[in-house]
Amino acid sequence: MAGTINYITTTAELKAVIQILLKEEAVGIDLEFDKNHFRYGFNLCLIQLFTPKTGCIIIDPLAVDDLSDFYDLVNAEHVLKITYAFGEDLRLFFELGCSPKNIYDIAIARSVCGMPNLSLSNALVQDVGVESSNDLQRSNWCERPLSEAQLLYAAEDVLFLHDLYQFIDAEVKKVGRLAWVEEEMRILERAPLIGEVSLDQFYFKERKEMNLGEWERFKALHEVREDLAKSIDRPTYKVMDRSILMDIAQSNSLKKWKSYKRIHRKVHTPETLQLLEETLKEVNRQLENQGMDALQPARKPLPYEEKVMRSREKSKIAAVRDAVLIPIKQGLDQRYGETISTFLLSKRQMENVITGDYMLPVYRKKIFLEIAKNNNIDIDKAEFLK
Repeated sequence: MAGTINYITTTAELKAVIQILLKEEAVGIDLEFDKNHFRYGFNLCLIQLFTPKTGCIIIDPLAVDDLSDFYDLVNAEHVLKITYAFGEDLRLFFELGCSPKNIYDIAIARSVCGMPNLSLSNALVQDVGVESSNDLQRSNWCERPLSEAQLLYAAEDVLFLHDLYQFIDAEVKKVGRLAWVEEEMRILERAPLIGEVSLDQFYFKERKEMNLGEWERFKALHEVREDLAKSIDRPTYKVMDRSILMDIAQSNSLKKWKSYKRIHRKVHTPETLQLLEETLKEVNRQLENQGMDALQPARKPLPYEEKVMRSREKSKIAAVRDAVLIPIKQGLDQRYGETISTFLLSKRQMENVITGDYMLPVYRKKIFLEIAKNNNIDIDKAEFLK
């Protein structure tokens, strides 16, 4: 199999192979990436492509200087991109400034057909009788050179996507849900970037346990850790453990610096110690200059009026959920079975549907309205169905 892999490491090679792929009707595609595991940030490490004519093509983005030709392929509307569970790959594309077009995510199509949610390797076995390996799924894709085993594993992620696509496409047409799949794929392409979780949201529990001074010091120390992680290209959690940031912020002291264990050796230095000391002094100075009470809770209790307003909002959501969405979900269960029903309307989605944070696809809205009509469900308060 190794001989069938065309390994691309130069811009010239990439340009030549993309010109060939742009003439294809469909290309299987997968990415290997590292997300704060071995390196800092969200990093594209490998690109795998496949067509029956060209065989497997692996592009090394760490070696190729200019990936713009590859992005042209991904953005090309006339070439179908066959993928599997492509959500995280899409997020990486969005971060890279690329907006993939004409995507077919086999995992979504399987859900539309009422098939269970499986990994690619298990779907290949169940649907087309092909066994593959996932032993190297958590491999370090940042390292070079890649081993032959890594290349073979990467290749297997795309070698059988066309076979799987043909099987699932036939199943979709058999059950008459091609329109469902097409709308889901267009929604997938238009999916906005998921905004970064704010520090307040990510450390909600920690903030609740801190006073204002501790929280302000923690935020500043967190920024220092980010900068240190970038400077040595390591994930933040490997640079300095969160518990250390908490301890320094709450104690307002670095007396334990030498005894801290979970700090990367490259930053466990006198220079970093001085930087952290200066950071603490600056935060404390700002608190004093602004006349802020450092001992007040970092997260103040909500005013009574806001508590009442939130409580009423939750009650409204619960009322619509119980009166409209749960009966619709029960109707979906009876018509389609629980697997498809959960795909169309999961319990986790219900609140987002009611608040408008999740816009229902047109085909789902039509189905929900039909279920409501057939089961005498009152939808007067269901704005999301109007």
